[in-house]
Amino acid sequence: MNLMLKANPNPNPKDDAKKTRTVDLGNGSSVIYVPRFLAYDVAWEFFNYLDNHIPWTRPTLRVFGRSCTQPRDTCYVASAGLPDLIYSGYQPHAYSWDDFPPLKDILDAVGIVMTRSSMDQPRKLLLFPLDANGILS
Repeated sequence: MNLMLKANPNPNPKDDAKKTRTVDLGNGSSVIYVPRFLAYDVAWEFFNYLDNHIPWTRPTLRVFGRSCTQPRDTCYVASAGLPDLIYSGYQPHAYSWDDFPPLKDILDAVGIVMTRSSMDQPRKLLLFPLDANGILS
């Protein structure tokens, strides 16, 4: 599956709503929000791919000495050679970016918006699925 990313054919009529916003999360982390980053049809193609092809898992975690099922599905994707991810006594299997080519397409699209130097570093991604309304499932 190769989704060619292209300019959004349905731009927002309010230009001021298209401005990129950065939210500082503290401790050197931030989120960059780009409204209408993908065209509507391309976004749904990605959604359907991720919903149907990602091996979602809902592991058992240890929290304060008790076992409980994680309340949401996850999938962990990482570049080779990065330290293992471990949280609440759980170490997820690290899938390769090559296992899911559309994720690499999304990463490349993000690289166009971000500075290239920051995107050339090894990457980790912990995915959480959302339903069609944008709610964690």
